[in-house]
Amino acid sequence: MARLNVKVVDSYSKTVLSYVHVEVDGRVLSTGLDGVATFDIPAGSYTIKVRQVAYRPWTRTIQISEGSYEQTVELEKAIY
Repeated sequence: MARLNVKVVDSYSKTVLSYVHVEVDGRVLSTGLDGVATFDIPAGSYTIKVRQVAYRPWTRTIQISEGSYEQTVELEKAIY
């Protein structure tokens, strides 16, 4: 098994963002007060999707192996 920690921050201020919707291949969690959502998943290739109101959506496919992996996501504010 692998542990994937997805940390979400504001791209401008670098402050952590809480309660952000994080999806890893259909499994959905929200970030905690520390801006992190943790997934325990088998090693393999995964697509991460991050969405939050007032920010641009973010998507990336990653390959992870056994152990611990951290992905920091910098969300950009949407321009309306």
